[in-house]
Amino acid sequence: MVLEFLFAAGVGAAITGAASQKLDEAKSKRAESMIDKANDYHLQGRCKEAISLLEEAAKLTPFEPRIYMLMCKAYSGLAMEEDSKSSKLAAIDMALQCYDAIQWLLGQGVFIPQDILKEYEKASESLRVIRDVTTGRIQVQSEKGEEYEREADSASEAGDFRKALEYLTKAIRVETADVIIAQYHAKRALTRFQLGDNAGAMSDCRTALKCEELTVEAREYVKNIQRHARAEQYAHEFYLAMEAQNGKKALQYITKAINTGTNETTIASYHVQRAILRQAVGDYSGALSDCEIALKCQGLDDKIRKTAREYRRSVKSKQQAKKTPSKSAAQSTRTSPKARAGVTRKRAA
Repeated sequence: MVLEFLFAAGVGAAITGAASQKLDEAKSKRAESMIDKANDYHLQGRCKEAISLLEEAAKLTPFEPRIYMLMCKAYSGLAMEEDSKSSKLAAIDMALQCYDAIQWLLGQGVFIPQDILKEYEKASESLRVIRDVTTGRIQVQSEKGEEYEREADSASEAGDFRKALEYLTKAIRVETADVIIAQYHAKRALTRFQLGDNAGAMSDCRTALKCEELTVEAREYVKNIQRHARAEQYAHEFYLAMEAQNGKKALQYITKAINTGTNETTIASYHVQRAILRQAVGDYSGALSDCEIALKCQGLDDKIRKTAREYRRSVKSKQQAKKTPSKSAAQSTRTSPKARAGVTRKRAA
């Protein structure tokens, strides 16, 4: 709107000739007076009154850069005062239009000192950031939220996950930016997982993934925590089913844990658990397969590795016993024809 006004004024000046380019002395003085008074209003924080006067001054001297410079400041001040999001954005938009007007005048050959230009260039960059933050395009972490996050990180490094959980919960409560809140939920999900609260970890993951502004990398990180927590939850259900002596349900849960998990070492330990269960129900080939898979994992805990080896030997032994007939059975098979012949001779006698 400001640029359109300037463009129209420029066209009008070109049509009417050189005489119209100079305002008479009375108009010039009146415009100067308006600019000075508008500056006073601006310094007093009366931004709307300053803007009103500057708009009148622009009608008298449309090519005076001081008008648009002061108007840019007044609209910036108004933007800071506005509580309504739409009003704040409208004021920022007008301030940026005033900055564009300054650039347009510069392009028309109007002299503007370089130091002043740099000042307004910085101001326009700040306004654009404020606009992006207001619209949600850029989301900024609050000072309090940042403080709580630092405390949470320190607690986690010290191994005090409960304290870290408390600070992350506080950070979530004080924050307003959606993407920052989502990041806190992701951190809290990991903390809850470390505390063994798999259901809580998955809940935090679901909340974090609802944020559309979350980056692809952050989203993948959250999904990884979610899968890991779900796998651990399945493993927990497996142990409960085992305690209840429900082998069928236990097998289902440990298989889900294997298929869901993302950590190679943890998955290998699940295979050992399934091997133990499969051997108990007589599925020796399945148990042996699980042991072999687990033993291929380089990072497997030594204790679990020892268990896997023991069960592998046990399973192989039982497989061999199943395939090889016992000595008494073999003898029975060999002597049975003679026994039958003896019974026949006795009956004949």
